[in-house]
Parts: sequence; structure tokens; C-alpha cells
Amino acid sequence: MAGLVLLSLLLTSVLLTPQQISAQQCGQVQVLKQGLIFGGTASTPGMWPWHVAVFHRESIRRTSYKCGGTIINRDTVLTAYHCVVENQRPIAAGRLVVRAGLFDLDVGGPTVQENRVFDVISPPGASARTFDDDIAILKMQTQFTYDDYVQPVCIRSERQDIGQLVGTYGTVVGWGWTEQSTTSAELRQANIPVVSAEDCLASDRNLFSQVLTTKVYCAGSRNGTSSCNGDSGGGMFFRMGGYWFLRGLTSFSAVDAKQSGICDSHGYVGYTDVAKYLDWLREQGVRYEDPLQRPGTVSKPVPSDGSTALLRLAVDPKTKKFLQQHGGNVLLRVQLNGRRVETVRGCLQYDTVPGYNETLEYFATDNFRYVGRTHNSKYIRVGMVGPTDGIIRFGKSRFPYGESVSEICLSGWANQNSEVNRHTRTSNSEYVNTPLKIQLTPNVLSKTRPMMFRLEVFDNGNVLLTKDGEKRPFLEFNDNRQRLDLDYIAFTKWNHELFYYYDCPLDTDANGVDDTVLLKCSLA
Repeated sequence: MAGLVLLSLLLTSVLLTPQQISAQQCGQVQVLKQGLIFGGTASTPGMWPWHVAVFHRESIRRTSYKCGGTIINRDTVLTAYHCVVENQRPIAAGRLVVRAGLFDLDVGGPTVQENRVFDVISPPGASARTFDDDIAILKMQTQFTYDDYVQPVCIRSERQDIGQLVGTYGTVVGWGWTEQSTTSAELRQANIPVVSAEDCLASDRNLFSQVLTTKVYCAGSRNGTSSCNGDSGGGMFFRMGGYWFLRGLTSFSAVDAKQSGICDSHGYVGYTDVAKYLDWLREQGVRYEDPLQRPGTVSKPVPSDGSTALLRLAVDPKTKKFLQQHGGNVLLRVQLNGRRVETVRGCLQYDTVPGYNETLEYFATDNFRYVGRTHNSKYIRVGMVGPTDGIIRFGKSRFPYGESVSEICLSGWANQNSEVNRHTRTSNSEYVNTPLKIQLTPNVLSKTRPMMFRLEVFDNGNVLLTKDGEKRPFLEFNDNRQRLDLDYIAFTKWNHELFYYYDCPLDTDANGVDDTVLLKCSLA
């Protein structure tokens, strides 16, 4: 029977329905994408599933929107302290209502989950007048139900100096004041850069000298795109490793001299730095997720080419009943011959990969847990899964516009050749590739199994790529015109879906060990 393959497989993992899968990780958008925001652009429903609206209950039947907030876990929301204060006095928890899954303030809809607040927790030094410790924990009366429109955000568990993010763009979202001098009914978003404390102070010394502390950072473009009235308490989010992380809470800004009580959208905005409150959050028993600190959990589906195969599974009666109940809505991690998964154990996974001409996310290799050094080289271990065109760029700069980086395209030309370029880019769409080497590497990549290798850069400019379990490199090159650095690395794609593994343990020899595949199944 042509086109059908019959295999006897040992099923070794938990089976997940799509509903269960959608709630497995923080910081993941579940709804397909088709910018509070002053000068921003419109968002889409489900695009920011952790952003919530905080309302004050004015009477039995009337509530009024006050602020934004962010879901941290099923029963916890973070917002700004001044959002839960009225006339300089804390509001009773029973007067606070949180609506998650909300896109349009005026419409609501079936995606909305409304929850009452039963407790408000704030630091002892919190002040709505000076904006000191402008952060508050809202504990819900009932738990949120995670779905496509309600999800938790991630928080980094390690302290990162905000100075490392200066110049980096984060995303702020909200229903705040717009350029049309009214609040936005629909959720909006805007991308704005973090600025240094020095630039912030220089922009408005009278304001920021009073309120800028080590627990606050500034951001903004000073071009009319900014957080504004009504955006308070909402988050500033950064995308790292394929996940969205909360870093700041919208706190304060200067007032527009021409409009009483309205923010100055051409000034910088102050954000409460959540990273400075990690110990406090732990002391309050707040649970949050940091997937970049959890090695070895790789449970997402590999890219599919749409082909179909018939598999015969040897399963117990309980598993058989489960499969019959859920029909085609299951993902299986199947283990061949009973072997264990070892190749990607301890790696971080990067699966939301930007396109070739999109802005890439560069990772600082010095921040990796696993970096090897010899007297004349630096090396890391990475991997990729996909049909063709696995593309890596590395160099000495996080934002290499105007500078050159090394670009390795593994198994291009339908998984036949690999190409190395000196890649110089002046914008997202303008670049020059200077070829350094083209080498025959047939069928290096796989659509179902990771291709893991060591990337080593020597002081003399030599670069070696060596597969796990092999001693001889399968690709070697040198750029005689410039020094090659492995300070930052980024991943991209061309026309095919791939995902990557990075920051992997260095002492794993997985040759012939990984004998697992991921399957998206439907029952015959």
C-alpha cells in the first residue's frame, strides 16, 4: 500500500489536548495574529492575553475603568499601587473588579472573565503621591481559566541590570489616552525604547529628580508614542527566547502644559522595575514562571510538511480510550525502541523564529549557562529542527545594523548545500551578503529530530561546526577580512518553519541516542 508506513511504537509520554497545551507555558500568544497608547496602533483580540482591565466599583451596578494589570498566575495580577488608591487612601479590595480576556472596553464579549479581588498587597513604602514602590499584588477570589484569551506572562527569575536594556524596545499596551484626545475603547500597543537614567533626568530634571529611583526606569521615543492616562498599571513587555516577559509597570509621566491632567506624550514615562521586587514577590508567596530557567522541557510540536503516515500504536486500554475520546486533537511524543531523550536535555528552545528580513533577537552568549573556552577559542552548543535553511548569525554586536556579522545557512537548496556569508545590513530590508564558503552538506537537517552541533570560534578567525558524536567538523570557514566574534547570536528562517535549541550543555554526546519523534495524530 503505497504511501503508508506501519510501525510498532512504544508510547512514553503524557497526551495533551490543544486546550491543555495552550496553558502549558507563560508568555505565549495562543491566537493567530492577522500598537496606552498614545500614537500606537490597534492590537487584536487575544494578542496580549495576560493584560487585564482593573475597574473600581462605584455602586452596585456601576463600575469605572481605572488601570491595566498583568496576570502572573491563575489567581494573581500585578498592577501599580496608585491604581488601587483613591484620594490618597487605599481602596477596599471588595471595590476592585478585574476583567481578563477583554479587548473592547465598551463591548466585552464571550472571551471575558470577570473576577473580584479579595486582597491587595503592597510594599510598606508604597505611595501614590511620590510613586515610591508603585506596585501592588491583586489576589483574586476565584482562579482564572486559561484559554486562548487568558494566559499568564513570564517574569525573569534572575536580576538583570536595566542598563543592559537601554536602547532595547519593549511593548506597552493599554486603553489609555490617544492622539484623538480620548481614551481608546480597543486595546492598543506601542513599541518604545528603554532610555538611560541620565537621559531621563536631562529631559525633565524638575520631575525625574523627585521620582526617579533605583526601582524605576524610563522609556519613550519622545515622538508622541507613549503610555498615557489610563495605561497606568499595565505592563511593559520584552520578548526573549520566544516568550513574553514582564519588566515594567506603567507608573508616571509629566503633564501636558496644554491639557490639564493629561500626560505629555512627548516626554519620557517612568516604569516600576519589576525585577527589583522579585524577593518581595517571593515573600508574598507569588508564583511566577521563567521558562528560560527550566532546562530540558521541550514539549512543543516540530514543524510539519503536511505529509501523512499510518502508525500502529501499541497502547494500554486507558490510553486507547483517551485517544478515542479526543479523536485527532492530540500530540504524541513517541519513543522508538524504548530509548531516552538526551540530545536536547538542558537546552533552551526558541520556536517563534523571525523571518529573514525581520528584526532578530540577539542573545548575549556571555549570559549563557553553558559556554566553553580554551586558550584560543570560545564555543557553544546549539541545534535546530526543520526541513531546510537553518540560519544562524553571530558577531560582536546586539544590533548589527551598519556592522557585519557572520551568517551560516545550513542545508539550503532543499537540504543539500550550506553557505556562509559576511552579512552586512543597514535596515530590515537592505543587506549585502558576501559569500565566504559554499559546501555540500546533503540531508544535514531533519523535520523530526534535532541536529545538534558545537559552534567554535577561534582567535585566529577559524570557525568549526562539529556534530554531536563526531570528531571532525562538517563545516569550517574563515573570514580573512575581519575578526569573528561569538559575543551575540541570533536565529532566523527563510521560507520554512524551524525551531532552534541554544544554551545547551557542552558535555553531551548524543550520537545515536535521541530516538524520539513528535507526532500530530488523527485516528483512522
